Amino acid sequence: KPNNNGDFTDYKPGTSEFDSIHTFTIASGVYQMYLQDLAILNTLFPKSLALGQAIKLFDKRKFQTLKITPHAGEDENAYYSREADGSRILMFFSFTSEMDKKSKIHTCQSSEVVAHETGHSFLDLLHPEYFDSHSPQTGGLHEAFGDITSLFWVLSQHRQCEDLLADTKGNF
Repeated sequence: KPNNNGDFTDYKPGTSEFDSIHTFTIASGVYQMYLQDLAILNTLFPKSLALGQAIKLFDKRKFQTLKITPHAGEDENAYYSREADGSRILMFFSFTSEMDKKSKIHTCQSSEVVAHETGHSFLDLLHPEYFDSHSPQTGGLHEAFGDITSLFWVLSQHRQCEDLLADTKGNF
């Protein structure tokens, strides 16, 4: 629930409420990032038939709500799934740390993991036939798209980029 000001800033990191807000915010941000990219590409290449068709197809497609479950259970995994009824789901699991055997690791707390899985859901909207393919190459493409989405997400966060430059002294 939002506070009296209508925002969600009262929740502390480490709570399930905070994890829910964080996970939704990252997923929403990834979608906005890609939608802005499509708009910019359309402006730069207004005569591109392929781009124009992709945007029209995306705009006309009927989408089910993307269901996000930050604490889906115990597993060392996170995943995107499209169910037989067309519903779309992001699932993030938790597991016990191998290092100290006590700490709980929640995959939803990693913006990179959330961005990666959200990338799968976005690609599925653009090319649903890829999700249904049993080809290892198509599965590899889906994984690469998730990885690239995660990388683009991190690089769109200017503070993280500043920290990365400082930590590596620019030596990537």
